[in-house]
Amino acid sequence: MVVAGRKPELIDTLVLGDAPYSLVTKDFMGSWLQKYRAETKKQLVEEVNIEDETKKFVDANPTWTLEQAKTQAISLSQVRPEASDALVDGTFPDGWDSHEAFKNTTAATLILQGDDQNGGFQPDSDVTEMLELYGDASAVKFYGLGHGLDYRSPGAPFNALKPFLEERRS
Repeated sequence: MVVAGRKPELIDTLVLGDAPYSLVTKDFMGSWLQKYRAETKKQLVEEVNIEDETKKFVDANPTWTLEQAKTQAISLSQVRPEASDALVDGTFPDGWDSHEAFKNTTAATLILQGDDQNGGFQPDSDVTEMLELYGDASAVKFYGLGHGLDYRSPGAPFNALKPFLEERRS
């Protein structure tokens, strides 16, 4: 989103996967996402136990398979603690005006939205605002899928992507 807004000539097709831009740009400090990132950083510093994290993911996401939970735990274990620094201290959005970025973006944009009832981060109000600001955009909401967009129905997001990307290629 940032590159497409700051250097629109570099990006001609943009796909956004459940990007909660309002939390990052408007009300991030003190939000649940900032608190989650702070907890994640603390956890990363202490090192992630894959077996323990797999159990936590299974408990928190009863519809996930054991393999899906383990994949998530392994992914978490591979994140460097400093990757969360700008999110934890609130400096991530410094110097970024999301409204200006969206207005400057010339790329054809597909917004993929998870379901907030299943862990999706991007509220409907974000999508509505983004559709108004982006020049050439469409959106697809995946009911039953959370922020990961693929754990419960791996084909759905990719089935939405394929025609969008094929149309851009021609």
